Amino acid sequence: MYWLSVWDGYFKVAVWFLEKNRIEILKSDAGEKTKRRIRDAKTLGKMMTFPVEFDVLSDEEIPDIITMIKCKQKLET
Repeated sequence: MYWLSVWDGYFKVAVWFLEKNRIEILKSDAGEKTKRRIRDAKTLGKMMTFPVEFDVLSDEEIPDIITMIKCKQKLET
């Protein structure tokens, strides 16, 4: 699941993963800031999922968002 919300001056993106995939996602070529988000994300709900969340204020976050979407697509196939 992906989530996008628009705020005044920026937008937020969250890509949700199953807890069982956390180690695999940490092996991606995402930046250290995103890997910290992955490590720190709290597992939620009965389905044991966690979000990797981005507050997008500039295009600096876009490459890691794309990396997370590609990881999500790979893990779902």
